Amino acid sequence: NSSRAGQIELVVTEYGILPLSGGMRDYSNLAGSLYDADLLMAILQHPELNVTLATAWTLHDSSTELAAVHFDWATNSRWARPQYHALELMRNYLAPKLLGTSVTSPTFGTAQVGNVAYTPSIPILGALASTNEAGRLTLLVLNRDLSNAITASTRFLSYTPQSSATVRTVTGPAMGANNEDNHSTVVLTTTTLSSASAMFSYTFPAHSLTLIEFQGTSVPSLPSLSGISPTSTTAPGSAFTLTVNGTNFDTSAQVKWNGAARS
Repeated sequence: NSSRAGQIELVVTEYGILPLSGGMRDYSNLAGSLYDADLLMAILQHPELNVTLATAWTLHDSSTELAAVHFDWATNSRWARPQYHALELMRNYLAPKLLGTSVTSPTFGTAQVGNVAYTPSIPILGALASTNEAGRLTLLVLNRDLSNAITASTRFLSYTPQSSATVRTVTGPAMGANNEDNHSTVVLTTTTLSSASAMFSYTFPAHSLTLIEFQGTSVPSLPSLSGISPTSTTAPGSAFTLTVNGTNFDTSAQVKWNGAARS
């Protein structure tokens, strides 16, 4: 709540869930990669946190199974672990400008684990949309369901994509799937969606991270702020109404003050 909170930049250098037993393969697997993606999506969806950098825990190493990329000195070769492919998908294919998203999905609850509180209602599907000025739009979807594929309907507001879209997916045969023995067990695969439109359905595989890349027939109009009223007030003081004026706001648009949404 400090007045200087918005000036403080945060860097996330270590994140993930380390196993208490079972070895590092319980970290460097599909479950670990989806956890990383879930965390990074949450950071992107909360710009008020002012996180300017989030790195891989260990990107490249020969001595630990924590590394996203393993390097073999004896053969001068390297191969990628599941968490690398999740980072690759988000780093290489997300567009620079985030768009508002609204998700209606079945939910599940989690028990308290250590100092992580009980959470009663977590959406099975998480989504993040982004675009650029050329009209490329990406939809990143995380399916948290451990065993079921989820068919979801998607509707775009003020955007019409071309009918052909590129689909990139990170998944594997099980949450514990890893690349230690077979380096292609969990990889980034690419397919084509030929029925994209302003409203379409797609089935997201169980325990998966999927990015669908669209090319637009029209460029989406991004929100633009033209002014606020009043422009100043005296603190402390009584409650007042702040009017925000602009264009291209949709029904999901929010005004946030110190990170909290106002209505």
